[in-house]
Amino acid sequence: MPFSDFIGQEHIIGFLQKGLASGKMSHGLLFSGPRGSGKGTLALLLAQAVNCLAPEPPCGTCLSCRKTAGMNHPDVRIIAREGAHIKMEQARVLRLEASRPPYEGWKKVYILDGAEDMTAPAANSLLKILEDPPPYILFILLASRPRLLLPTILSRCQVLPFRPVPEETIASYLLERTGDLLPGEARTYASLSQGYPGKALQLYGDRDFAALREKAAAFLQETADTGAGEGFYLAETLAELKDPGLFLDLTLLYLRDLLLYKRSPEAGRLYYADFETSLKKLAPIPERALLQAVKTVLAARKEMAVPVNQKLVLGVMLLELKEVI
Repeated sequence: MPFSDFIGQEHIIGFLQKGLASGKMSHGLLFSGPRGSGKGTLALLLAQAVNCLAPEPPCGTCLSCRKTAGMNHPDVRIIAREGAHIKMEQARVLRLEASRPPYEGWKKVYILDGAEDMTAPAANSLLKILEDPPPYILFILLASRPRLLLPTILSRCQVLPFRPVPEETIASYLLERTGDLLPGEARTYASLSQGYPGKALQLYGDRDFAALREKAAAFLQETADTGAGEGFYLAETLAELKDPGLFLDLTLLYLRDLLLYKRSPEAGRLYYADFETSLKKLAPIPERALLQAVKTVLAARKEMAVPVNQKLVLGVMLLELKEVI
């Protein structure tokens, strides 16, 4: 696909396009950002672009682009962790290959995925190539924690940080890409993605997510219907969820929607617009009570961000919610 189809990171794409047009692309690039930010996708697009046969690279359709996309191009390699690290033997093979000119294209492209997890010997081996690289080499380092890289490696790379993409941009992208989402569902995925389309797609592909979202929508009513002595039993069931923290995030989105719905039933941009019956049923709850519920769930979410007795935290949260709902 062309750069124009990539979602977000216009500042990086503009920089890369200038480098491609001038022929003065840095031999070492560091894409930094969390998992799901699109680092790997953009790295492959750049690998296509440097060897693309079309006037406006990457075209995505020429033989070179198709080979790169299918990971069949002899001049493009992805080097990933073996176990927990990128090891010395991988770096040794890389140095040997890098000493030979390209087979087909103008550039040999090496994408190091998880570059911060190189062992010290591997990092020092890579550094030797970065200090005096052949003119036909392009290294693209992908790192979620660039601070763990050797300062000498950082100083020899052009660091390109990935920025969060606006929520509405991701929601629109999901609606166009999937074709089977409601606008509220797309906004839910976008909100929880922390600004990264890849994470939104990962949530969309999680078969358990839709059920978890429905459970969050029913949670306040379930809490209201739970007897005084059943709170800790309900807490046990919540603690057994695959991701209780994500469940609380979804609950907070529902509470946010309920507050908006109380003020204006016609309010747009709801995450749970497809649960209007539920929102309408709970709308009589006083706003002050809902605001207190938000504080209670937020406090529980904060406590669960560190190792803690989840059943106890959730149990206390449920008892406090019972007092206000």
